[in-house]
Amino acid sequence: MPFLIFNLGILDGKLNPFSTITKPPNSRLNSIQNLLNEGFVICTLSLSASFLDALTPAVAQIVPDGSLGNEASVVVPNVEINGIPSERIDGGAIRGANLFHSFGEFNIPEARGAYFSNPNGIINILTRVTGTNRSNIFDTLGVLGNANLFLINPNGIIFGPNARLDLRGSFLAASASGIAFDGFEFSTVNPQAPPLLTVNIPIGLRFRENPGNIVVTGPGHNLGIDPQTGTFDYRNRPVGLQVDTNQTLALVGGEVVLTGGNLTASGGRIELGSLAGSGLVNLTPFDRGWALDYTGVSNFGDIRLAPVASVTTRGESGGAIGVQGRRVAIANSSIIDSSTLGAGSGGNLTIRATEAIELSGSIPGTPISSFMLAQVQPGATGTGGDITIETQLLRLTDGGQISAVTFGRGNGGDLNVIATEVELRGTSANGQAPSGLFTSVSPTGIGRGGNLTVNTQRLLAEGGAQILTTTLGQGDAGSLTVQAQTIELVGTAANGQIRSGLFADVGSTGVGNGGNLRLETQSLLLADGARVGAGIFGRGNGGDLNVIATEVELRGTSANGQLPSGLFTSVSPIGIGRAGNLTVNTQRLLVTGGAAIFSSTGGQGNAGTLTVLAETVELSGSSANGRIPSALSTGVAPTGIGDGNALLIETQRLRVTDGARIVSGTSGRGNSGNLTIRAEDIEVRGTRANGLFSSGLFSTVEATGIGKGGILTIETNRLQVTDGAKVEVSTIGQGDAGNLIVRATESIELSGATDGARFASGLYGTVIALPEFGIQGRGKGGTLSITTPRLQIENGARIAVSDQSGVEGAGDMTIDADTIRLNNGAIIEANTLGQINGSITLNARDIQLRRNSRIITNAGANATGGNININSDILLAFRGENSDITANAQGGRGGRIEINVPNIFGISALTREQLAALLPPESILDPTQLFSSDITAISQAGSQLSGQVIFSTSGINPAQGLVELPQNVVDSAALIAANPCVTGATSQFIVTGRGGLPASPANSLSDDSVRVSWSDLPQEQQGRSIVGAGFTNNLTTRTDNLTKPALTPAQGWAIDDKGEVTLVGYNPGDAASSRHPHPQTICPPR
Repeated sequence: MPFLIFNLGILDGKLNPFSTITKPPNSRLNSIQNLLNEGFVICTLSLSASFLDALTPAVAQIVPDGSLGNEASVVVPNVEINGIPSERIDGGAIRGANLFHSFGEFNIPEARGAYFSNPNGIINILTRVTGTNRSNIFDTLGVLGNANLFLINPNGIIFGPNARLDLRGSFLAASASGIAFDGFEFSTVNPQAPPLLTVNIPIGLRFRENPGNIVVTGPGHNLGIDPQTGTFDYRNRPVGLQVDTNQTLALVGGEVVLTGGNLTASGGRIELGSLAGSGLVNLTPFDRGWALDYTGVSNFGDIRLAPVASVTTRGESGGAIGVQGRRVAIANSSIIDSSTLGAGSGGNLTIRATEAIELSGSIPGTPISSFMLAQVQPGATGTGGDITIETQLLRLTDGGQISAVTFGRGNGGDLNVIATEVELRGTSANGQAPSGLFTSVSPTGIGRGGNLTVNTQRLLAEGGAQILTTTLGQGDAGSLTVQAQTIELVGTAANGQIRSGLFADVGSTGVGNGGNLRLETQSLLLADGARVGAGIFGRGNGGDLNVIATEVELRGTSANGQLPSGLFTSVSPIGIGRAGNLTVNTQRLLVTGGAAIFSSTGGQGNAGTLTVLAETVELSGSSANGRIPSALSTGVAPTGIGDGNALLIETQRLRVTDGARIVSGTSGRGNSGNLTIRAEDIEVRGTRANGLFSSGLFSTVEATGIGKGGILTIETNRLQVTDGAKVEVSTIGQGDAGNLIVRATESIELSGATDGARFASGLYGTVIALPEFGIQGRGKGGTLSITTPRLQIENGARIAVSDQSGVEGAGDMTIDADTIRLNNGAIIEANTLGQINGSITLNARDIQLRRNSRIITNAGANATGGNININSDILLAFRGENSDITANAQGGRGGRIEINVPNIFGISALTREQLAALLPPESILDPTQLFSSDITAISQAGSQLSGQVIFSTSGINPAQGLVELPQNVVDSAALIAANPCVTGATSQFIVTGRGGLPASPANSLSDDSVRVSWSDLPQEQQGRSIVGAGFTNNLTTRTDNLTKPALTPAQGWAIDDKGEVTLVGYNPGDAASSRHPHPQTICPPR
């Protein structure tokens, strides 16, 4: 059965017209041969008909064509050369340093050789085949000297599994129709002798339409893995077609196919080129042979390496490799390797394809996937070569890898990918080798890793595929830069152990700094456990991660629910160093389904900063199993020794819903970083689907944490916290909680509670205790500072500082607002179980308590109630709504309530005795049991421990100046005896009523009694912003009573003509009075 495999299965024909292929004795090769014999599909691309024709046997061997006339080639048969029965080729046309040969047929059967004689002074031997058949080279092709050998046959050339080269110069085999010189072409189409004039060096290979294929077959590379270094073990590899050190091996044709074939040019250069039509491939000589240039070619063909084929230039100084085609496929454990073994630099590896480059998979029986690599090998001191990939589509699957690695004492090369699309999928069959792009410093390496750059329109990595820069040795890792229109990273390997993603790491054995990771894209999607990150697993500082994108979406976790999708910088539990900073700059950031963005330390070193700059930021939900919240976080992990770092979010709109979280915390030995949020609108809403965890913004010291919590600062226009969500600074470990500072220029709205009051929406500063688990915080609670024009707390929401452990005490709370509204079970509280309670200070224009709302500084056990200081123009409650202000204590002294409010309505203070009198005997003294709204500062332990309630009413007292009125409203006698000067004067009585109410019960309600005129908002007064309805109440109370004339005292009497006496209001004896009332001018001035 033949050794050639393609997508149609096994070709029923003979590969070698001269002998059969024997299976190599190596077990791995036997298994590979068995696969081939069973029809194992290797090449995914179809082979052309001309290639199928190449498998038919050639009739002739080496036959000169006579086109050179008297300078014709001379074949001397049956000459033993180097122990091989051979044909020696003499003659030919000599032009300067060039020797020309021309043949009608050129074939070398197995077990024979063909050697060209090398006259003195000849540098290039140029051989053409002018017949119609391809050339079959199944054994040794050599030169008896140091000349370079050119072999062109436009019908194609096939090299059998035992083909080899025995020459000291370079070898170029091509299905070209001619070799171009300056002013001359050595052509197979028009075969003529070269001109007698001096012929210089060749300058190119001329191709016509439909050039033949170049095929190299062989037994496979038989490579292993060195268990000590992890490098390829070349000791059992057949060299295949090999040129001497520092020479060039070039194969250029229609389709170029290596089926188990091997090409070797140690320290030299290998060129593979494929053309599907006419064109000129330029030739340029250099110190290592020839460099090929394809700028004169527009129509390329396909190049395939599969199965277990190899192309290598590894040597004391690694050689270069160039591959140019339309589609380049490297499959089934095939490799291309340009590594350096010594002090010289490695050669560059350049692969260009106008359509696609594909690396895929391995075959059973071999531990090696398909590779392109440029390495600094163990013991080498040179610099690794660069790898350049240019194509429309780069596809790596099933463990296919492109890598630049240093195993020795030298810097690794760079890896650059320029492609329209990059697709990376899956891992090797054993699940251990991810498909991907890599630069690294190996555990034995000493040097800097190469940089890795990907420039594409679309990048997809899924199924565990990766792009990675790392250092596992002594040296810094290279940087990783991706520029793409869209980046999609999805899922993990089938075994769930390898994440898809982009990484810049310091590996577990590495001593050096990680490289920076930069993504520039319009759309970044991470889903199903994929990640982008810079981690420290060894000793060194991590690189920074920068994401610049129009839209960033992070979604979900791995299939097993354990690995969240996300962006991260971190120090692992075994790492020593500082984590890099993480910055996301985007128009829209969406984090859902348990995905996360975080910077943390779990080892010895500080976490990095996390900065998010976006127009909108949305975090929602948790993982499918409800265990992992969607989150942004910085912190110290339980195993960490170091400080967390700052978390900064600047956005126009922030939404955190359904159990998602933004957290700065410490669970290890170190302080938490500060959390700062600047946004126009902030909405924090709800709990996880299972109802167990609140959405929220948090600064925490966790149960295992030893350190201080960070400051949580919110600067916004509007803050909404609803449906059980929280904004909280807390400690449950050994350390003080951080402070909470909220500045809202328009409003703060807190509303709702879930699961009873278990998850009450609100703002919190808490020292947490879980006595059922033996856990309690050992630190002081954080202080709360809240500034806003409008504070609305309703439906069970609250603002609270508390100490549940009773060790260090709760923090203080200060609220500065124009209006404070508490409604429907809303609470502002400061509670403690210890000796130190927090205080509450409210500074406002007006404060309203409605429907069972509370302001509380109660204390448990023997603690003293906290202080409440209220400074406001108006304090309003309703007596029947049971809204209270209390500073009560269980066994300690009641607190101090100081109310500096000139206008108090609907709420009054009760002493302990008054409260007891209003409650049933033996009841707990609790004002919430009354329907009235009350103010108390009592102790359950006794009156001697009562606190203080102090009123300071510096404004108008509504009761001031009021006297008890008599039952008889009008004293008629007083009016009759009144001095006319008094009653004649003008007086006023002003009634300022409330809209919707008449001035007195005797008046009716008119239709315009509720009209309220509007006025402009007043300016800031006394350093406090006044926001709200600052309207003026100018009411005119109108009655239905008729206006009655004022009573005038009698001045005398007169007797009319009937003899009746009439009292008159003038002096009858004064004629000037003219019967008018007494003039006001005689009255003294008032």
